[in-house]
Amino acid sequence: HSSSLSPKAAQSEDFTMTTITMRRSSSQRKAAFVLLSIALCSCLLLLPTTEGFSAAVATSGKATSTTINTEPTPSPLPPILQNFDYTKESKLPWAGPEGYMKWKWRDDDVHYIELGRPSSSKEEEKPKLLLIHGFGASSYHFRYNLPILARDYHVFCFDLLGMGLSDKPIQPYGVQVWKEQALDFIEQVMMVKKQEEKQEGVTIGGNSLGGYTALAAAADSTRGQELINGCILLNSAGQLARPPAGVDENNDEMNDNPLQEWVGKNMDKAKSMMERLIIDASFLYTKQPLRIQQVLRKVYPTNPDMVDSDLVDSIQAPAQHVNAQEVFYRIITKTGSPPQPFVQDLLYQTTCPILLCWGDKDPWIGPDTAQAMMECMTTSNGATGDDDADESRCSLVSIDAGHCPHDENPKDVNEAITNFVESQVLGGSRTSR
Repeated sequence: HSSSLSPKAAQSEDFTMTTITMRRSSSQRKAAFVLLSIALCSCLLLLPTTEGFSAAVATSGKATSTTINTEPTPSPLPPILQNFDYTKESKLPWAGPEGYMKWKWRDDDVHYIELGRPSSSKEEEKPKLLLIHGFGASSYHFRYNLPILARDYHVFCFDLLGMGLSDKPIQPYGVQVWKEQALDFIEQVMMVKKQEEKQEGVTIGGNSLGGYTALAAAADSTRGQELINGCILLNSAGQLARPPAGVDENNDEMNDNPLQEWVGKNMDKAKSMMERLIIDASFLYTKQPLRIQQVLRKVYPTNPDMVDSDLVDSIQAPAQHVNAQEVFYRIITKTGSPPQPFVQDLLYQTTCPILLCWGDKDPWIGPDTAQAMMECMTTSNGATGDDDADESRCSLVSIDAGHCPHDENPKDVNEAITNFVESQVLGGSRTSR
């Protein structure tokens, strides 16, 4: 092409192409410089800050060595707990539906309360205590226990998944789920690992379904026995014992008649539909504040006036959740859940001291159940086979109260818990405060 141009035109075209090439090269260099600058800035932004680790730089020009601090830090206390003086007040204020603190467990938010945290690194670490509420209640049910116990212990309580102010996913529910929740909470929130000394473990306790969960956690051979140093059962729930040998509780003696089998299956479907209607209706009925108050006063026979508006609100507010009714049905019917362990078996599997702190006027789970549990601990079928050892690590304290002794008669329950922890769990290993 350039051969057809005049020499001057060809020279002009060569100059133009050279200029374009130089401009392109200059643009590319600028682009490369910009990209390099961005890369360097990104690297600087990705470097860890000086907070949380110590850096030692050798003056001789040697490489820098860093030690990263991977210890978890406690979540900050919300203002309502920061401003609450548990050394002077005996009742925890109700925070309302917004709650107190949250912990992300798996994919769900779990609500919890913490009191008694050492105010500084110089303050002596207190023994740790975890309390678990019963069916339909929440961690606020320990409103009269948390402030008093927090004076001597670092106390936690959480809302079981599906209850209280915790999330309510549509899934199977049972003690297996809540046991894992408790053990993960001990490790991740209470930051307790395998105990080397008694003071380093956690004393766990619970009321009704919470007691059943606490017992299952204490009996767990993979983690519970290493994390938990004592177990407190407050009118604990759960099926006590296996049926007698040779008895099949699922045997309905149905014969091989096809018509009878068809009728039986359809009857089961009809009963299931009726069961659903009854449970749904009962949920809608019992979520009303007046009905909640009526039910609670029946199981607070000694001191029904302890049922106040704060307690009713703490039970009624979670019932407004969009999934509350379905979760209620799944918990009642154990939909999709594996068979629940027998209390007798769980007692045999525990290795820690156990306190049965029992409201002796409970209309639902009476003192006979506590006596039967004591008998389980004194039989030769225990985990150790040593009658004396099993008997000595289980004690029974009767409380003048109904199904919720910790809230109806908190003074006596707090005293029983303190005596148990100091004498049976810690064994006098620390000076009484």
